[in-house]
Amino acid sequence: MTAQWVHRWKQAGQAMRRVRLQELRGFKYEDNLAVVDALLQIVHKFGSSRSSSGLVEQHD
Repeated sequence: MTAQWVHRWKQAGQAMRRVRLQELRGFKYEDNLAVVDALLQIVHKFGSSRSSSGLVEQHD
């Protein structure tokens, strides 16, 4: 039962990857200017500057 469940989820993940790649390859920027612009406006309105890259230094 568990092996079947894992197998099905692996298949679903592969199928979702294929759909995602197909959608990205078919994305036409020109047809989605309003959506892209709205996303950029959200970033501009709510985004903030960072004082660091977010990487954490590891010390020995």
